[in-house]
Amino acid sequence: MEYREDTGTVVALSGEKATVLLDHEPQEAACAGCHACSVTPSGRATIRVERNGLDEGDRVRVGIPQVNAYLSIGVLFGAPILLVGAGLIIGSALQSPDSSDGPALLGGAMGLLAAMALAWVANGVIARRAAPRVWRIDGLAVAPGRPTGGAPSKGAGT
Repeated sequence: MEYREDTGTVVALSGEKATVLLDHEPQEAACAGCHACSVTPSGRATIRVERNGLDEGDRVRVGIPQVNAYLSIGVLFGAPILLVGAGLIIGSALQSPDSSDGPALLGGAMGLLAAMALAWVANGVIARRAAPRVWRIDGLAVAPGRPTGGAPSKGAGT
């Protein structure tokens, strides 16, 4: 999976999550269409990541995954349409010529339930694989807005 890297500062901690205020503006071209971040009322981009020992004020490098939108669209729209259609066809094939449409409707409903189960499982897999990666920069806590440089610390990432 490809990642777009950005730097930022940890500004809040909440349980096992940390909120990182990113250094870039959300209107930048590299950010357009990603939708991984939230935008604050002041127009700054933030992202929630796993805490993993981070403290408020830590400078971090965040790897934001570039998720394949076509895969998500296929799971969200394509799989339900195909599975409901397959359920309707199988249900129709199982019903007798003089019966009502009950078996076909039951087959369609079972196809819809199968599609919902598939989407739930796929969402869990995609969410685990598409979680942002975080590395502390130089392992230093600095005041928000004060730039620091450096490579990610060894062993500090997820």
